[in-house]
Amino acid sequence: ISPLIMPQSVKEKAISIVQLKHSLGERPLWWKSAIQMTIEHPIKGVGLERFKAEYLKHKPLKATENPGHAHNIYLNIAVEMGIPALLVLLWILAIVLKRILGLWKEGYDRKFLMGTSAMLVSYLIYGLTDTCFHRRPLLFFWFVLGLLWAFDSYRTRIES
Repeated sequence: ISPLIMPQSVKEKAISIVQLKHSLGERPLWWKSAIQMTIEHPIKGVGLERFKAEYLKHKPLKATENPGHAHNIYLNIAVEMGIPALLVLLWILAIVLKRILGLWKEGYDRKFLMGTSAMLVSYLIYGLTDTCFHRRPLLFFWFVLGLLWAFDSYRTRIES
């Protein structure tokens, strides 16, 4: 029933996803260019918010669009801030994962842990095909990490 009542813009987006016109479309080209830019500027990157300007210099002949970001959070961080910044992000994520697993093994509020874990995992998987580290989504990401740490800190104080 939902295809009958959904707005035309939603129908068009759903069709484009199935046909891979806009969902992946040129993203492999953007990612290839992002890798090239990262190789050229591995330490400091090209600078924050400079992806589009640099992409225009590396734009493949087949590409028709000029994206504002790499549509991949990991590549976008590597391009704009360099490989060390990407390694720091991965290090932070490893610490978070280790802490979640530790809390899980200790048997603490599994509903809360399942919710925060599912949010973080879905966020990071979504980040493989889009850049969700900007504005509100980024604030939400850090808010959930803060909740997780506050939960752990509160739990530790109660046990003491």
